[in-house]
Amino acid sequence: MNLTQKRIAGGILAGGVVLFYLGLNSGTWLISPDSTDYVEGARSLAALRGHVDGAGVPLTFFPPGTSMLYAVAALLPAADYVYFNLLTKLLVVTFVGLSFAVVRRSAGTAPALLVVLFLVLSQTLTSESTQILSDPAFGVALMLTVFLFPENRIHNLSPRAALGLGLMAAACYAFRTVGMSVFLAYVAAIALRAQHRRVSTIGLVSLVFMAVVVPLALRAAPGEHSYFRMMFWREQWVSDSGIADLSDWWTHASVNLRQTLFDIHFVLTNDWDVGLSGVATGGLMVLGVVTAILNGRVLYVSLLFFYVLALVVMGSVPRYILPVIALLAMVAIDGGRWAMNWPQARWASRGLLLGLLAVVCVSPYWWNGYLHARALRAELNRFQGAAVAYPGHGEFLDLVRRHSHELTPADVVATMHPNVLRYFLPDDVTLWVMPSTVDPEKAYRAIIDRSVTYLYCDKTVTTIWSRIAPMIERHASGLTLVAENASAVIYRVAAEPD
Repeated sequence: MNLTQKRIAGGILAGGVVLFYLGLNSGTWLISPDSTDYVEGARSLAALRGHVDGAGVPLTFFPPGTSMLYAVAALLPAADYVYFNLLTKLLVVTFVGLSFAVVRRSAGTAPALLVVLFLVLSQTLTSESTQILSDPAFGVALMLTVFLFPENRIHNLSPRAALGLGLMAAACYAFRTVGMSVFLAYVAAIALRAQHRRVSTIGLVSLVFMAVVVPLALRAAPGEHSYFRMMFWREQWVSDSGIADLSDWWTHASVNLRQTLFDIHFVLTNDWDVGLSGVATGGLMVLGVVTAILNGRVLYVSLLFFYVLALVVMGSVPRYILPVIALLAMVAIDGGRWAMNWPQARWASRGLLLGLLAVVCVSPYWWNGYLHARALRAELNRFQGAAVAYPGHGEFLDLVRRHSHELTPADVVATMHPNVLRYFLPDDVTLWVMPSTVDPEKAYRAIIDRSVTYLYCDKTVTTIWSRIAPMIERHASGLTLVAENASAVIYRVAAEPD
């Protein structure tokens, strides 16, 4: 193919990717507890009211970078969330494009095209393209950092480039707290591979990074919850659970490491069940890591190491794996190349190549990804006309809607996620977050002291329901069952404690 033909083919591919994601666009906000912070923060920034939620409370748990980005969408007038969702699509397409550029520079055009197809049919990425969360923005920042500062450039960074690297690492942190891993990874890579001005380069990178991170950390310090504070609690989200000891840390790390590995497997296979494709991909990644270390290519290994380490400390879900999916793919590609070059006989090398291609082709990844995209489109069609929807919590919302007409401005409703429920209840109803504590008596006393009149319990929020259920059982005489189904329950709280 000549240059013109390649450009035409590239344009067709890019157009196909854009049309695929535009086909998943809608004016409905698929709300989640995290996304409320980003949307409300964006609106407050666009209105020049600072970084606060809908109730005017400062938002400190998440860094403000994602809200600052979505403030662009908040400036555009619309009765629904079509511009927020369009911006998400733009971020996802940009992430795919940058992933293609990074992989092509490292592994060539053919593997990069395979990575694009892989990303487009990723269940996790298609789901993220319909949400308003920080992962696409963080993924763009990470891939742009890797593209601008590849392995061969960090050997000899100029002072100006070092300042730029520090700024990009700070941008990663501004989108996600786990962006701290990007800073640590580059510092480690520079320390190991830089040929000139090693100390001064690390100093300049650190100076710019800390100039952004320290003010954000100081702003978040007064808040009860933060990732750094929760690391020292025995139970995440439960501040009175006590300080974690070494055995607690070991338990947390073991559980989080296993979950992180399962999440990596799911993102790379579109399947929770461990099959041939998962085993083959995992083996290739291990080979790729070993090969990179032996060949002195430390940057990608360093990025993956510190990122996974952050997930082991903080906890993982599949969407957290997305930003590094291109790095995982490059490691697997390196492992595959080493495996194909290892046999001395040419027929063995070709046989191994055909075997790997067969594993890739027969993988359930492609079909599962296609079916998931169809299911997402059907779900969006079902929510058509609704400004806000709460996927996966339909039975809870059924109870809420059936009972909401009985609420008055004098009522105080305690629930798991009041930041979500406020979009489904009258504006004049006071909402309050249920206390998460190890002591049922303390939880009940807090509810009484706050003059709560109703408990709206979503049983699918297991981390909070597991704490509230013992309190309900112990103080059943002070609660009156109003409505219940398989996933939710509403109680009326007595005016006086029992």
